Amino acid sequence: MKDRMKKGICLIISLLMLAGCWDRIEIEDRAFAVAFGIDAVDEESEARFQFSAAIARPDDESTGDTEEDGADTSTQGQTLVEAIYALDARCSRKLCFGQAKTVVLGKELLQNRDLFREVVGVIENRPEIDRTITVLAAHDNVPDILKASPHGGAKQGYYVVNFYRLAPKSGGRSFQKNFEKMMAELRATGNTLLPLVEEEDDNIQVEGALAIKDYQLVGALDGAELRGLLWADDKACKGAILTTEDHTPMVVRRHRSHLRFSEEDGYLRCIVDVRVKGEVYHFGDKAPKALEYEQLIEQEIKKTAEKLQQELEVDTFNFRTVLRKQRYSLYRKYADDWEQAFKDMEVIPMVRCDILYKS
Repeated sequence: MKDRMKKGICLIISLLMLAGCWDRIEIEDRAFAVAFGIDAVDEESEARFQFSAAIARPDDESTGDTEEDGADTSTQGQTLVEAIYALDARCSRKLCFGQAKTVVLGKELLQNRDLFREVVGVIENRPEIDRTITVLAAHDNVPDILKASPHGGAKQGYYVVNFYRLAPKSGGRSFQKNFEKMMAELRATGNTLLPLVEEEDDNIQVEGALAIKDYQLVGALDGAELRGLLWADDKACKGAILTTEDHTPMVVRRHRSHLRFSEEDGYLRCIVDVRVKGEVYHFGDKAPKALEYEQLIEQEIKKTAEKLQQELEVDTFNFRTVLRKQRYSLYRKYADDWEQAFKDMEVIPMVRCDILYKS
């Protein structure tokens, strides 16, 4: 009897092993979204979300016979999940997000706190989406950003995914943010800064950044203002190019920064200590002095700080986090009314440039 039971159990196990995965989807039956974009829809529409995707496909399969080959990969829905399912239904293969490397969020979406919260909730609850996915923001035309490609045709989507690898690393233009870091900042402070990209002639580039406060868009920084903020971020401006009034450029080869906090007459002070090593290619009789470049950097820092403190009223410098780590007793004194403390804080840039002149 025992032998029969053993044989029966072995037979059942063998049959289960032979059965395989009954719900498996073969790889050739999958449509891999390498990048996707989300935006809000005009209030006059019944839908609330627009969802777009750039779908990977081999060059020899780009025949135009399927809906995804037709480059019309944008749908709408009352919820984001509904819009995603609508696109999945349109594709001839199963839409998958396991290979997605980039998400583009539209300005209209970021202006609506409730819709933005709903979007990040959906992304967080889709385990197949990598948490290190790159996050970009766009003023409008999110589908056009996804279609942008200097190569055209079947390369659609890959240009967006590889943008930072292909684009020149020039100061603010190399500013990146992934989903995991964005969510960490939002949970800690409610604030974050997203790279703003624009499309022109099938090319995209970082034109600045959008500032988010309490999960809602409050304003934008242009390219120079973004770099003014990044001077306070250690090593972030390596590759930046500064140009004096006589059009002599300096290329930043090394960039180090350190923040130091103190208190003066009941107000916070923050010294932004910046050290730069750069190369200047000079062909004239009079070479620009290091002081000229130091003043340019100081002006950028002051301009950005003033805009964030007085106009946008949002601490995207993350001064609060640094203060908490450096001087906790001082942080506790101002933490309860940080918005006012940040607005009143004196930001003092101290810049030193070490220049190697070349001709």
